[in-house]
Amino acid sequence: MFDEREPKPQRSILSGLGVVVLLSFLLVGGVTTFLYQQCTTSFWDSRWLYPDAEIVAGTAYFLSTQTRTLRIAATPAIVEEWIRVQVAQITRAAVVSGNVDAVAEPPRYTLEADPQGNGTLLIYSRNCP
Repeated sequence: MFDEREPKPQRSILSGLGVVVLLSFLLVGGVTTFLYQQCTTSFWDSRWLYPDAEIVAGTAYFLSTQTRTLRIAATPAIVEEWIRVQVAQITRAAVVSGNVDAVAEPPRYTLEADPQGNGTLLIYSRNCP
């Protein structure tokens, strides 16, 4: 039997490559953006703002190291003690509530003497994907 229909044109093996590449870029971009948002949200958590601290500087560029600098009138020892107490309070509240996901460590930080002689600079930093 002879079928008089035209045969389907043959497609190249690379015909769907553009769609696959585009979807790959969208997937990687979406995952990267999601992870970045999660990282920055926890970094800018207000629980780590020292009371009456002046925010001197902050950077938050996409896919880079984020920093936040606070000027505090207290000595470095007092600031260190405040951070230790904050960690203990947050951990205690998480254990009491049974929500272990609420346990939080402060972002990486350094304490420096304020060059203007007004106390201490508390510098938080974090690398976000």
